[in-house]
Amino acid sequence: MILAFGDSLTRGNVTIVDSLWSLMFLAVALVYVLSQPSLSDRGLLILLLLGVWGLRLSIHLTLRNWGQP
Repeated sequence: MILAFGDSLTRGNVTIVDSLWSLMFLAVALVYVLSQPSLSDRGLLILLLLGVWGLRLSIHLTLRNWGQP
């Protein structure tokens, strides 16, 4: 995210960060899950829902901001 933020500052376009921030929640959740010895059904459901939400939001923001000044 630091690299993406730096890139957005050099371009003068922070929509790059907007498209990536929801994926960082998914990345943090994956790191947490991988550090656990086992995953319950509830944990798997939450991870799945977080993945769907993060991907949907990232795709939506990317498409909305594509080609905008």
